[in-house]
Amino acid sequence: MDENPDGTKNHICLDSELVRLIFKSLPIALLATLISSTIFSAVHWYYMAERSIFIWLLLINTISLARLGLYIKFRSIDTSHHLHVTWKHASLISSIASGAAWGAASIWFFPQYEIIPQVFLTVIVAGMCAGAVTTLSPLLSSLASFIFLAVTPLSIQFYLTGTVIGYAMSTMSALFLLVILFNSKRLNQLIYELLSTRQQLEQSRADIHRHALFDFLTGLPNRRMLMERLSQEVSRSTRHNHLGAVLFLDIDNFKTMNDSLGHNVGDQLLKLIAERIRERLRDEDMVSRLGGDEFVVLMTEVGNDILNANFKAETLANDIQALFHRPFDVHGHELHITASIGIVVFPFANATPEEVLQKSDVAMYE
Repeated sequence: MDENPDGTKNHICLDSELVRLIFKSLPIALLATLISSTIFSAVHWYYMAERSIFIWLLLINTISLARLGLYIKFRSIDTSHHLHVTWKHASLISSIASGAAWGAASIWFFPQYEIIPQVFLTVIVAGMCAGAVTTLSPLLSSLASFIFLAVTPLSIQFYLTGTVIGYAMSTMSALFLLVILFNSKRLNQLIYELLSTRQQLEQSRADIHRHALFDFLTGLPNRRMLMERLSQEVSRSTRHNHLGAVLFLDIDNFKTMNDSLGHNVGDQLLKLIAERIRERLRDEDMVSRLGGDEFVVLMTEVGNDILNANFKAETLANDIQALFHRPFDVHGHELHITASIGIVVFPFANATPEEVLQKSDVAMYE
């Protein structure tokens, strides 16, 4: 993953990963909601107004169906890239709706003088909040909204009973709300730090891989990657009886130019040369930088007979040399350069990647 100097892109990546965690755990949250709401409704069915229970059950199931539809839509998109901020907002809105539904249960079904139903309601709400901690912690705003909306009405209802036990339960509910929000914040920070550490490790591995296989200056494959690819192509061309070609390219008088104009000009020139060559090649071909001013082009499957293969390789070599007819503008210098190119078609008798590369180097000097 690339990182901007201010870390903005990494922050976006982390937010996307946090949203993915939320939606991955959504089926568990929906199952818990279905079970809890069903049990809750069944218990209250005998001493609460059936119409009120039905309306509340319809409300919370409608919210659950909407969240399920959101989950199905989320599964249908490509989540390997950065997620639009809309998904974060959708998670927040669905959490608010679900928390408000459980808060409404405390308002509609709170028994003023029935201790056991009060305890049962408290256990249900506390259980849903505990479940929310495990599923909504990646996004603190979603978790805090759910818990606040679910617990606050219950605390108020206990307070409105006007009894000593009611005041105590109201205080305990408020304390529960504060404690769970505090712990949720710590858990959210832990998740964020773990994800950040994981992304830094992935970035380090990507950097190591890039430095091992790609040229730092031009971004082209380096000698190691070239030899790996060339080894594969030599084996494949031998096995399938088709020909490939290697073009060894050297910039004429580059050292003199580099010494007289400075390394900054030389480095920028090498970058521009790499870009021009890369734009000319087929997708299946590869250009690499061996070091200094030496470039190698690997052509794959250029024909089944030597004449056709030679013609295609020479055509590409001529096209590459034509790229240098147009001067290079580097830091105010208009540079006119030429290049020497050697061509080797492979496979040949006892051909190895090293021999192919060596012969192309010799052909370039000839």
